[in-house]
Amino acid sequence: MKPLSTKGASPLLLRASTTHPLRTVLFRLGQSLKASGAFLRNPHIRSSQAASLSLELFRNTTGETYVSLVASGLDLHRDAHMALASLCTPEPMPIRPGSSSLIEIQLDIRSLDAGAHFTPTLAISA
Repeated sequence: MKPLSTKGASPLLLRASTTHPLRTVLFRLGQSLKASGAFLRNPHIRSSQAASLSLELFRNTTGETYVSLVASGLDLHRDAHMALASLCTPEPMPIRPGSSSLIEIQLDIRSLDAGAHFTPTLAISA
């Protein structure tokens, strides 16, 4: 089975939304990611309702990072849940020599106002 993302490969793209203020979610997320062992790289606040975050984590901390994302108030989209659940599943074969257990994630977050509709977009970093 081919890994979803490893250091040097293109990052795993995840989308999430929240009904909470973005500032509150980002504060909670920063605290919980630090506790989970994930590294927050290049946070980009696009507006008061949108942010794009680059994360790096070791594969063995994927479960803790997954919990941190949900506990911070993010509603992960279905494809994000499936990708993270896949990363939490143990590999049937050992990691290939020369590959890394460091995973890069690009997280696109939108804060929704009551009644607003979310149009998913993938974050592209420059």
